[in-house]
Amino acid sequence: MDVTAKFQGSIPHTLHSVSPALAALHIRRIRKLSTAPTDPDSEAYCCAKCGFYLFAGDSSTRVVRVEKNNKRQRIDVPTRTSNSNSRTRARQSTCLQCGWVNEFSLDREPASLFPIRRSSLCSKTGDVEQPSIVAVKSIQKPKDAPVESRALSSRSNVQSTSSQLPDPPESSVPPASTPVPAKKSKSRPKKKNGLHEMLAQNRAKEEKAKNALNGGQSSLAAFLESL
Repeated sequence: MDVTAKFQGSIPHTLHSVSPALAALHIRRIRKLSTAPTDPDSEAYCCAKCGFYLFAGDSSTRVVRVEKNNKRQRIDVPTRTSNSNSRTRARQSTCLQCGWVNEFSLDREPASLFPIRRSSLCSKTGDVEQPSIVAVKSIQKPKDAPVESRALSSRSNVQSTSSQLPDPPESSVPPASTPVPAKKSKSRPKKKNGLHEMLAQNRAKEEKAKNALNGGQSSLAAFLESL
């Protein structure tokens, strides 16, 4: 792509924030005068008729199924019905400035290129489940019936022999008396006796002190009287 063509293609993007109408005019002029292919961004995001930017709030866009041969059509023209194989998905943007419907095909890879891989867990689980099925079949065989009947007959014989045995004699030994644990002596009375003794000693000391004071007072009084 030529440098001049790149410069002309970048002008509409630069002017769009200032004047969308002027940017649309430049795109329209580039398409008319230039023989080189236009910028793919301008082809996908601008109206093919008036060159107006489609994603500036002045258009309506939806995804539809269209015929492969039908590239652009107006709103009034109804679409032709055809098989699902001849239809492709396309982004349909309607320009609200001129009413032109722009359709851009959405390239999708065929499903055959992306096969679904089966997980190896299915085979592992299948191998594990086989022995369980065999075990169930072996349990359901009729050969096990005589074994069960033999077990039942042996159980009945054991029960009959146990019922015929005499009862053991009752023991005449009296049950041993369990010793009664002696109660622990309480320590509270000892504490109370000690407190009483201490109080009595204190009272005796107080009485002695009082008697000594009274004796001293009487001796002083006798001495004073003798004078």
